[in-house]
Amino acid sequence: MGPERTADELVPMLTELIDKIDCNPELMMHLSEQLGNLTEILHDNDHVVQLCDPLEVMVGNDDQVVREKAIKSLRKVGQMLDLEKIKEKYLPLIKRQRKGDLFSMRIAACFLYADIYQKLDDENQTVVRKKLTKLSKDDTPMVRRGAAQSIPLISKSLTVPHAKEFLMPIIEALL
Repeated sequence: MGPERTADELVPMLTELIDKIDCNPELMMHLSEQLGNLTEILHDNDHVVQLCDPLEVMVGNDDQVVREKAIKSLRKVGQMLDLEKIKEKYLPLIKRQRKGDLFSMRIAACFLYADIYQKLDDENQTVVRKKLTKLSKDDTPMVRRGAAQSIPLISKSLTVPHAKEFLMPIIEALL
């Protein structure tokens, strides 16, 4: 089928299919996983970014396994995007997750922020550190745990001054 037709035809069709199979967690789980596997076929930024829309819908699913597979797939997508696409599409997606009603969406935001942190410019890294700090103080314990679990992912990319300024208050707040 090729990357172009996959991005232009298959991904939109699968996005429409999500509403029809939403009542079947097993199909949703497999679709979440397979959408992540499409990153191997869709090498180009413009093609890979097309996977964000269906995966964003799946992150809000009621089933935990579906959500986890969708997050894992979104993390694959984020790793393949360049800074321009991250700013244009991925950061707004994470913002919607962070502001989501479901605690699972806010947990997803923690991991997605941490995964792309190293690719961001200084200005966006500062914003991400502030947002993760806020998520670490969320009212929901599961979100705070998600923020804590994302610390090892982001700590690899932090400078020593940022680590002291950012991580220490979070760790102290979580204790």
